[in-house]
Amino acid sequence: GDGLLETAAQGGATAFAGTALGRLISLGLQIMVSRSFGPEYFGLYATGIIICQILRVLSSLGLQKGGMRYLAIAVERRDAPALPGIINTATYLPFAGGVVIAVIGFFLAPFLAAVCFNRPDMVNVLRHFVIAVPFLSLLQISADLSRAFKTTKYAAMIEDVFFAVLQIALFLAFRAAGFGFESVLYSFVSSAIVASLVMLSLARMQASRLYRASHTPAAKQRGPLFPANWMEIVAYSLPLMPLGLLFVANNFMDIIMLNILGSAAGVGEYAAAARWIIMFVLIMQPLNLIFGPMIASQF
Repeated sequence: GDGLLETAAQGGATAFAGTALGRLISLGLQIMVSRSFGPEYFGLYATGIIICQILRVLSSLGLQKGGMRYLAIAVERRDAPALPGIINTATYLPFAGGVVIAVIGFFLAPFLAAVCFNRPDMVNVLRHFVIAVPFLSLLQISADLSRAFKTTKYAAMIEDVFFAVLQIALFLAFRAAGFGFESVLYSFVSSAIVASLVMLSLARMQASRLYRASHTPAAKQRGPLFPANWMEIVAYSLPLMPLGLLFVANNFMDIIMLNILGSAAGVGEYAAAARWIIMFVLIMQPLNLIFGPMIASQF
């Protein structure tokens, strides 16, 4: 009805504003990196982010969408006792998977740099970015869980804006402290850790509000760490993971191929130019972010 349309309009506008502002701030950081270190180092930075995105999709197990669906249904039914278990399933399992992937990636970094990219100087970059994988996964999943409560303001505020602003602030701080290109790596990892923990706290806060609002006796009893249907949630989510990989491949395959076939400087120049195109694709994504939990709760 009109209420759903109003919610969609408000959520879509908030998500659009957050996404646009976040990407503008990220673009500012990319300009700063390029001007500070040149196209070659920007190419290494862009490649590290892409590798991190691929590994993040693998570690998430599709639970950013599966967890959001089940949480949205529980919110619609006012099933307060189910909320903690769903959140635990959607966050603990991907984070644990991300830690495993980070450890493997850390030790395989020399092999990936030398064999896959033919660029030994990428070892340090890869090792820093894989450390951020479990936290980036946690950040995205927590943002989607927050949207399950039919609001995008927390996700837009933290995932889009706060994460980007914090990267710039920490980058400038590390640069002022005398660090070189490592300042880019340190700021990215540190921002991912802080933003993910803040986003998870906000998602749990939203769940706690609904939990406290329920006055049924069942809501007073906290259940086990994982719900009885945790395997059902995972089984629903896993088939969504290949779709995430296809999305990343569709957006970044050109840069991956340039890394294999070209130079770091060429990758940096191409990646810098390609970033401008992303600024013009800001309509459908914000709307999808708010419509997803609304459709799940109504279906």
